[in-house]
Amino acid sequence: MNATTKTAPRQRKKPARFCKLTRQGACRFLSIRQVLTKDREQLDAYDLLEIGADTGRGFRLTKPNGKTYCVSVSGEQESCECKGHLQRGHRTVCKHRAALAKLIALGKL
Repeated sequence: MNATTKTAPRQRKKPARFCKLTRQGACRFLSIRQVLTKDREQLDAYDLLEIGADTGRGFRLTKPNGKTYCVSVSGEQESCECKGHLQRGHRTVCKHRAALAKLIALGKL
Protein backbone atom coordinates (compact mmCIF):
# COMPACT_ATOMS: atom_id res chain seq x y z
CA MET A 1 0.00 0.00 0.00
CA ASN A 2 1.55 3.29 -1.10
CA ALA A 3 -0.07 6.18 0.68
CA THR A 4 0.93 9.69 -0.23
CA THR A 5 0.42 12.61 2.04
CA LYS A 6 -0.49 15.99 0.75
CA THR A 7 1.82 18.74 1.98
CA ALA A 8 0.43 22.05 3.04
CA PRO A 9 1.09 24.95 0.66
CA ARG A 10 4.10 27.03 1.60
CA GLN A 11 3.33 30.32 3.21
CA ARG A 12 5.16 33.38 1.96
CA LYS A 13 7.57 34.62 4.59
CA LYS A 14 7.22 38.34 5.21
CA PRO A 15 10.46 40.32 5.04
CA ALA A 16 11.93 41.62 8.28
CA ARG A 17 11.36 45.38 8.51
CA PHE A 18 13.25 48.03 10.45
CA CYS A 19 12.46 51.74 10.67
CA LYS A 20 14.49 54.70 11.84
CA LEU A 21 13.51 58.32 12.42
CA THR A 22 16.20 60.98 12.04
CA ARG A 23 15.98 64.73 12.53
CA GLN A 24 17.99 67.53 10.96
CA GLY A 25 16.84 70.82 12.39
CA ALA A 26 13.09 71.07 11.84
CA CYS A 27 13.09 68.33 9.17
CA ARG A 28 12.34 64.69 9.96
CA PHE A 29 13.32 61.73 7.80
CA LEU A 30 12.03 58.16 7.88
CA SER A 31 14.13 55.21 6.71
CA ILE A 32 12.54 51.79 6.17
CA ARG A 33 14.84 48.81 5.63
CA GLN A 34 13.49 45.43 4.51
CA VAL A 35 15.57 42.26 4.55
CA LEU A 36 14.23 40.41 1.50
CA THR A 37 16.74 37.54 1.45
CA LYS A 38 20.02 36.94 3.26
CA ASP A 39 21.85 38.63 0.36
CA ARG A 40 19.32 41.29 -0.59
CA GLU A 41 17.93 44.32 1.25
CA GLN A 42 15.74 47.24 0.25
CA LEU A 43 16.20 50.68 1.80
CA ASP A 44 13.62 53.42 1.30
CA ALA A 45 14.05 56.96 2.62
CA TYR A 46 11.28 59.54 3.02
CA ASP A 47 10.91 63.15 4.09
CA LEU A 48 8.29 63.03 6.87
CA LEU A 49 5.73 65.78 7.39
CA GLU A 50 2.77 65.60 9.77
CA ILE A 51 -0.46 66.81 8.16
CA GLY A 52 -4.06 67.15 9.30
CA ALA A 53 -6.38 64.16 9.09
CA ASP A 54 -10.11 63.65 9.62
CA THR A 55 -9.45 60.90 12.17
CA GLY A 56 -6.22 59.99 13.92
CA ARG A 57 -2.92 61.39 12.71
CA GLY A 58 -1.89 62.08 9.13
CA PHE A 59 1.56 62.06 7.57
CA ARG A 60 2.98 62.86 4.15
CA LEU A 61 5.95 60.75 3.09
CA THR A 62 7.98 62.06 0.15
CA LYS A 63 10.68 60.02 -1.57
CA PRO A 64 13.73 61.78 -3.09
CA ASN A 65 12.31 61.17 -6.60
CA GLY A 66 9.18 63.18 -5.70
CA LYS A 67 6.76 60.26 -5.16
CA THR A 68 4.41 61.15 -2.31
CA TYR A 69 2.26 58.97 -0.04
CA CYS A 70 -0.33 60.33 2.38
CA VAL A 71 -0.78 58.01 5.35
CA SER A 72 -3.49 58.10 8.01
CA VAL A 73 -2.71 56.27 11.24
CA SER A 74 -5.60 55.74 13.65
CA GLY A 75 -7.51 52.90 15.23
CA GLU A 76 -10.21 52.40 12.62
CA GLN A 77 -9.65 54.51 9.50
CA GLU A 78 -6.02 53.69 8.66
CA SER A 79 -5.09 54.25 5.04
CA CYS A 80 -2.13 54.80 2.73
CA GLU A 81 -1.88 55.87 -0.90
CA CYS A 82 0.80 53.32 -1.78
CA LYS A 83 0.15 50.63 -4.36
CA GLY A 84 0.45 47.83 -1.77
CA HIS A 85 -2.27 49.27 0.46
CA LEU A 86 -4.59 50.13 -2.43
CA GLN A 87 -4.39 46.57 -3.78
CA ARG A 88 -4.32 44.60 -0.51
CA GLY A 89 -5.19 47.14 2.19
CA HIS A 90 -7.92 45.13 3.84
CA ARG A 91 -5.71 42.05 4.29
CA THR A 92 -2.32 43.41 5.29
CA VAL A 93 -0.52 46.45 6.68
CA CYS A 94 1.80 48.27 4.28
CA LYS A 95 5.33 49.15 5.34
CA HIS A 96 4.48 52.86 5.63
CA ARG A 97 1.60 52.37 8.08
CA ALA A 98 3.53 49.74 10.05
CA ALA A 99 6.59 51.99 10.46
CA LEU A 100 4.58 55.04 11.52
CA ALA A 101 2.44 53.02 13.95
CA LYS A 102 5.59 51.54 15.53
CA LEU A 103 7.21 54.97 15.93
CA ILE A 104 4.03 56.35 17.51
CA ALA A 105 3.86 53.37 19.90
CA LEU A 106 7.49 53.99 20.90
CA GLY A 107 6.73 57.67 21.57
CA LYS A 108 9.07 58.94 18.85
CA LEU A 109 6.31 60.66 16.87
